[in-house]
Amino acid sequence: MQNLTRWLNRLDRAIAKKEFKFAESFRQILIPGPNQIETEGLLRIEPASHIYIPGSTYQHLHVMGWLDAGGNSFELPDDIGAALTLVTDRRVEVIPAQPLTMEGEPNRKVFLSMSDLPDRRLMGPLDEGFDLDGEFRDLLGGIRSLDDRKSEVINAAMRLHYGACLLFAADLAAAYTLIVAGIETLAGEFHDFSPSWEVWDQARSWEKFIKAQALSDKQAEALRSKLLEKNAHMRLGERFSEYATRGITDAFFEQELSAWVPDIDWARGSVTGGSWHPGPRIGDVNSNVDELKKALKKSYAARSGFVHSGERAVDSINQAVGAYAGYKASAPVPFAILRSLLRHLILREIDSRCTSRETPPIEDRKAQNVATLLQEAAPFLSNTKKKSR
Repeated sequence: MQNLTRWLNRLDRAIAKKEFKFAESFRQILIPGPNQIETEGLLRIEPASHIYIPGSTYQHLHVMGWLDAGGNSFELPDDIGAALTLVTDRRVEVIPAQPLTMEGEPNRKVFLSMSDLPDRRLMGPLDEGFDLDGEFRDLLGGIRSLDDRKSEVINAAMRLHYGACLLFAADLAAAYTLIVAGIETLAGEFHDFSPSWEVWDQARSWEKFIKAQALSDKQAEALRSKLLEKNAHMRLGERFSEYATRGITDAFFEQELSAWVPDIDWARGSVTGGSWHPGPRIGDVNSNVDELKKALKKSYAARSGFVHSGERAVDSINQAVGAYAGYKASAPVPFAILRSLLRHLILREIDSRCTSRETPPIEDRKAQNVATLLQEAAPFLSNTKKKSR
């Protein structure tokens, strides 16, 4: 919560200097239940409208404002949401939408969603003519032909991919960790990894120690074996990156990072429609496999930092920029590219191992249901006609 602490300190310093002309920032928040909440103080919260999302509880949309004296952190709204959830013991969700003001009408705001910034394909519409039933059959038929163990692993990776797609708009660091876990799950089953001493990143340091201590060849080999055995978990990042880049095909690099860009209807004060904007191919962003492998090790380190100490090495802005403008091997792979890699690996494992794509011969259920209903209703209709006579 360092962002919240810095925010309070800035306010204290500004007030001490009698600088009261603060900028006010806004976000939409969802508070569960039908009650309207209004408060004035560190936060200004005003009710906006009732919201019902199918499958969720009844909620109320509010607008939240806070004063800031400069240096506002991009992650501050999420930290405010975390604090509100803690003190209320309720799920208070800060909506990732940026308020836009129409020129000449400063009080009129349209909130433009930022939830899709890390991967701007995920929230776009399906392509016209997409054969949804055919693709669904193809996937399920292939998975069914696998043995039970491999099918379980594929399903686990698919669920991790699904969880990340549901979560990425609300908590990118957590979603990123799920994507890493999906690739790691596949690697554990499908990658035979027997690393040598040379691939361990600490091997060079220990070699210097062995030389300084003048150990015999037998003693040195015993120490190497023991260190590899003791620090097996430290080589998981190598297994992860090696599996993800092994046999990677041009099909992966040919994927286009297109973006669905919404349109704003200022007359209605809302976001309506949108259009696809072409983006770079993944290969245009970075097609060097060695650099990708190094970046994947950073991705695994980001996962470990989040799981073990809550560190957030990824954020929406950097991930969005990295995916579309290029990234370096010294940083984690951008979410959009890492997610595409997991999807590519899942489909690759199915394609390379499935023996059939067969699914039950069900075609037009609607037509069949109509025929069945007419057949079942025939005796009733016959009796009705007899009674009417």
